[in-house]
Amino acid sequence: MTELSRVDYTAQSNDPRYLVSASVDLGTPLADVTVKEVVIGESLLNPSAHAMVTLQSAMYFRPTNWNAFRCQPISINIKDNRLNSSRRMLVNQHVYRCENRHFTVSNSGSVEELTLHTIDESILKDAETIMEKSWKCSTPSAVVKEAMDKMGVTEFTMNESTGPGRPYVAESIHPLQVIQQQANVALYNGNDPSFLHYMTIDSNSGINVHKFLPLTQLMHDSNDVYDIYGSDVGITGGRGFADQSDYDENQRALRTAVTFNFPCDYDVLSDLLNGVNCNGMNMNDVRTFNLSSGSTSSVSGIMSQAANIFKSLTMAGTAEQQNSCETLVEKYLHTRQARMGMLERDKIALRITIPWTPSLHVGQQINFHWQNRYKEDYPQYGSGRYLILHMTHNIQYGGYAVTNLDCIANTFGTRD
Repeated sequence: MTELSRVDYTAQSNDPRYLVSASVDLGTPLADVTVKEVVIGESLLNPSAHAMVTLQSAMYFRPTNWNAFRCQPISINIKDNRLNSSRRMLVNQHVYRCENRHFTVSNSGSVEELTLHTIDESILKDAETIMEKSWKCSTPSAVVKEAMDKMGVTEFTMNESTGPGRPYVAESIHPLQVIQQQANVALYNGNDPSFLHYMTIDSNSGINVHKFLPLTQLMHDSNDVYDIYGSDVGITGGRGFADQSDYDENQRALRTAVTFNFPCDYDVLSDLLNGVNCNGMNMNDVRTFNLSSGSTSSVSGIMSQAANIFKSLTMAGTAEQQNSCETLVEKYLHTRQARMGMLERDKIALRITIPWTPSLHVGQQINFHWQNRYKEDYPQYGSGRYLILHMTHNIQYGGYAVTNLDCIANTFGTRD
């Protein structure tokens, strides 16, 4: 018996055994509704993973009240129907937006088409929650834990080496804003201001996982590096999607790029404005004014030369300083702009599309192999390791399924 609460387009495909299929469970009976497209996205620069589901409904036969699904849970199940395939992905989120509802004509007649946008429930909780609290001397990790708790998040991934405690006041702001402010001042191993707050989706459980980790850790993590192969002739839909008998992610066909390009090899002017010179050295500076002595100091020691100057105050030597936990965190923060500048959207080093790969996530490294077609042991310029900055899974009616990756070069943060 067919589950009426499940929207599943595989039943309308010519031969669903050889297609990647998506089904959507909205928790209430639906009929004559087809999934046209599913897009699932993650980004190192976004605290929330998201999904977009485009549906088509036979509007005249069984009209649907789409308003009934606002703030309701949604389960998206994607799988490869081929024999022996291990590719599967589950996404559990909540509907927060319904848009672009219009009428069109399909093979089955007049239909109503619309797109549902979904996010994790904790993001909705954040939007209705305000934090007002002061901490006298707490580490960033301790403050982040409290903010997570306010959003109802009980399980998350965090590197707790966030540096020393410091005073902090949350002045009527949302928990996500608190976490971002802590990311701006947290110091990995006490001296590295490269923390990021982002979210990935566990493809097996569907759980959305908040992560608070330093970029340097992601760059230096040599575990679980994913190999991808480039070819200047690409792969066709037949070769890449339909002609293999065993469809697990270790198959070479599923690791061969459909398309790839290199949007930005380097941008020296942008680097200079963010405080990185041509040799990769940091040029930013912090000027600190001592309220007790009236003196000014410079982190770099060169008062006249700096790409960007950050100003801070200190109470060192005063009675107030004796009762506080001032840790001079500011002296490390001049490197944060330089490091975060490497994550700008116009700094994408490698943009690549591969057959749908649910095991990949932002923050993971890939090893891109692009060999010379005449000398197989000679790698082309552009081969090497990259870090996934943004990614989307795109599943379309008919079984077309790809993963799009925006990557940055894995040479980031090696010099200060």
